[in-house]
Amino acid sequence: MKRPALIVAAAVAVGIGLFLSPFASRSPDGLETVADDHGFAESAAERSAPLAGYGVPGLGGGRLSRAVAGGAGTAAALGAALLVGRLLAAKRKNDAQEETGKR
Repeated sequence: MKRPALIVAAAVAVGIGLFLSPFASRSPDGLETVADDHGFAESAAERSAPLAGYGVPGLGGGRLSRAVAGGAGTAAALGAALLVGRLLAAKRKNDAQEETGKR
């Protein structure tokens, strides 16, 4: 993918994360529902996360908090995908150079 197209795609994804996440359902997700239905939700260990509860500490629990969390989560996922892609591309290039050097 060309760099301008990648930048546009990333901007669209982060924009969706920023502007649509405040309207996400506040109902429990599927895992929470199953845990409640089968009676083991109470035994789950509490874990902390940077954006726990789809919100940013200090911004309250409103739409702004969910928007920032959605944008940050999307940007983090895109960054991770970009990093993995670059690492795989570098490995492929290195493998190709080694292969041509063996001949």
